Parts: sequence; C-alpha cells; structure tokens
Amino acid sequence: MAVFRGLPWLKAVAYIFGQLIGAWLGALIVFANYSRAINIYEGGNGQRTLKSAGLFSTYPVSSCFSCLSSVGPYSI
Repeated sequence: MAVFRGLPWLKAVAYIFGQLIGAWLGALIVFANYSRAINIYEGGNGQRTLKSAGLFSTYPVSSCFSCLSSVGPYSI
C-alpha cells in the first residue's frame, strides 16, 4: 500500500510490526489454550515433534501424492 496507494512508509513499517506481533500473540494464545492436548498428542510433557507443528507453521509436502490426497476431496 505504501508503493501504490500513498501510505506513508513509517505507517507501513508500523503496520508490518503490528501484524508480526499479532501473529506471535495469537500463536501464544493458541499454544496456551491447547498445551495440555498437545502434550497428550505428542506422548508426554514437553516432548515436541513435527506431528503438532502444523498448528503453528507450514512445512513442504514430502511427495506430490500426499499433497493431492490431502487436497483432493476438498477441491471441488
């Protein structure tokens, strides 16, 4: 918006930092809310694997078939 719509660059930088802080706070609230369920799902208190990491981030798919199988029914 700063490039095409004339938004001052200082406001653009503040907007970007506000979005980042909001994302971190949102992830912190989700983790605090579901930490007990994550511990049960992961198999113990404080154990973390990639099984529950999809709640907070995205990872590349290991093969094209798994990508198509996860999106297929919902693409219509």
